[in-house]
Amino acid sequence: MTIRLLTLATFVSLLLCAAILAGCSAPNTNPATPPAKQAVPAITPQGTTATSSAPTPSQKANTDTQGHTIIYITDSEFQPATTTVKKGATVVWENAGKSTHNVVFDDGSVKSPDIPPTSVAGHRFTTKGTFSYHDSHNPLLIGTIIVK
Repeated sequence: MTIRLLTLATFVSLLLCAAILAGCSAPNTNPATPPAKQAVPAITPQGTTATSSAPTPSQKANTDTQGHTIIYITDSEFQPATTTVKKGATVVWENAGKSTHNVVFDDGSVKSPDIPPTSVAGHRFTTKGTFSYHDSHNPLLIGTIIVK
């Protein structure tokens, strides 16, 4: 009987210590850096941010301040659908639509994570060639990158 009481007392003491320690670790309510507004896919090039504005129809891709080529994804097309860049260039796809999209190369060599509205994903082209791609969420959205 004494051993049972001693074991029970030890167990209760351990539970009380755990409860006290759990109460001592208050969450940090003043983080050193504020959380990002929205998570951006891992392949997003440094210095690229979504503009959150609808693209204007264009046959030529825009560039951002870092020199990345921007292709807008709307819910009905890639704008522009065909883009020519130099070897070593980074292309950034910005989701200007209302649905989640992604970029999948037809040969299966590249697949972006899902790109929520107002987010971006990118790819650096290190070899010359023609790269056809589509959106696996909407296979009617197709595009081509020509690397010279």
